[in-house]
Amino acid sequence: MAGWSAWHTGNPYLAGAALPLSACVARAAAVTGRPLSEALSMATRNPGRFLNGIGALEIGARADLMLFGWHPGATELNVVQTYLAGERVW
Repeated sequence: MAGWSAWHTGNPYLAGAALPLSACVARAAAVTGRPLSEALSMATRNPGRFLNGIGALEIGARADLMLFGWHPGATELNVVQTYLAGERVW
């Protein structure tokens, strides 16, 4: 791993990013000028449609939540609390 990039050992190909999702979501909103709600949807609801509804905030859905602070233009979310299956883990 170099910086925020992940590389396969022994070849020049990028394997992916090693940036926390909280930074990716905030940067997507800041760089594109789109609302944070759209960036959150891109990172949670849209991929979750392919994983049996994971990422949806609705009655009966698994309660994996993150409480955070953010202001327009910020490139990072300030994560305050994290819940997995409805239980606070951080």
